Amino acid sequence: RRPAETIFEHGTDRSLFTPSIEIFESIMAVRKPARLKRYFPTYILRILLDECAIRGWADMTRYLLGLRTPPGVQLWSKHNCKCLKYASRGGFADIVRLLLDHGCPTEGALVAAATHGHMVIIRMLLDYGVETKLALAGAARGGYIQAVRLLLDSGADVNEGFPSAIVHAVELEHTTIFELLIERGADLTSAGSREEAMRRAKLAGLESMAAQLAEYGVE
Repeated sequence: RRPAETIFEHGTDRSLFTPSIEIFESIMAVRKPARLKRYFPTYILRILLDECAIRGWADMTRYLLGLRTPPGVQLWSKHNCKCLKYASRGGFADIVRLLLDHGCPTEGALVAAATHGHMVIIRMLLDYGVETKLALAGAARGGYIQAVRLLLDSGADVNEGFPSAIVHAVELEHTTIFELLIERGADLTSAGSREEAMRRAKLAGLESMAAQLAEYGVE
């Protein structure tokens, strides 16, 4: 039995899911075991940070990141850390900045921000050096022309992913994004893009897009 189980019965005590630092401290003062007074368990902290990122609780995020954790124990798990992705998806720029400043892994964050068109966060992540991998397709899938342009200007591969960004533009019948991607070198001759773009256009009954594809030799 881990010592923190008196705080989180069966792994979760939802009374700790609060945006109020005062309420959180009151609960902890009553329920936290004496042997946990010095350090806060990292596995609980990660759960709480995820909740803050989903709900946009910036002040609580800042507070939690200031708690002392056991020495030698990493707070972040590279392949199982989703709080930055959650904050990016929700458009919570203050939380994104806090998490970046504390070394949170960035996997999936740029795709999440791009898919929802959060330009401030997209710029923040790009400035931080986050790779553009798959973010362009996400921006195109969401129909966010400004995000598409910014990612292209930042070196995103216009033909990356399956389906690629051009296929998403076709499916949305977004001619402006379609034309921008063509201008930046989108390849409609590759078997995957050609077949998938026309398939989706016909499936959705997008006659105008099917005609536009035909102009580029896509049958």
